[in-house]
Amino acid sequence: MTNSAADATLVAPRERGDTNPIFVYLVDPHPLQNEYLALIIQKSHPHIQCRQFTTVRAIYRAYKLGLPAPALLILETQLPDAMGLSALNEIRHYWENPSPILIYSGAPHLNWDAQCLSGGADGFIDKSAPTSSLVERIRQNLTKSQTPPVPPPPTNKRLSPRQRQILNLLDKGLSNDQIADRFQISPDTVKVHCYLLYKKTGVHTRLQLLKYARDHGWLL
Repeated sequence: MTNSAADATLVAPRERGDTNPIFVYLVDPHPLQNEYLALIIQKSHPHIQCRQFTTVRAIYRAYKLGLPAPALLILETQLPDAMGLSALNEIRHYWENPSPILIYSGAPHLNWDAQCLSGGADGFIDKSAPTSSLVERIRQNLTKSQTPPVPPPPTNKRLSPRQRQILNLLDKGLSNDQIADRFQISPDTVKVHCYLLYKKTGVHTRLQLLKYARDHGWLL
């Protein structure tokens, strides 16, 4: 499939007569990789419609055309117009209710999975993983996307003392490396704390975390 063929999938569901379709968006610069994922998903979830994209710009066009937020977005982080986690951060701002985003990519270093999670991804799976692992991870994320979230109790008693300290330093604009230096811990440990904060609050980005903390009186 060429890039133009992939862009041809940007057709609003109402034009095809579908009723409440469930979409999965596949974002990979290699059309054959998108085709592979689509075959896997539609074999195990025949009711799901896959939409294939090769760039962040194509996702943005889909958003501007009014296509709904997908039930799941599977993202390769090495795209022609976005590298690393910049694609993840950009796509997070498109729809009002962020969809689960599963990073499906090669791991450039040992801590890449932790970095993806702390950066706001809902999961990571290496492209070298067996198909069965990929199918199970997709199933888990689809289940999560269709389960109404339960708001966590608005109290900072759910946070550890270290998490409260890190949260307040994040609010002051410190980076992960600066926080690590402050407490003499590794940046990866800071990322894990951030990941746990995201999970506790049900948010996906640092901005959303700080807004949640302000709204619930967590910040000093």
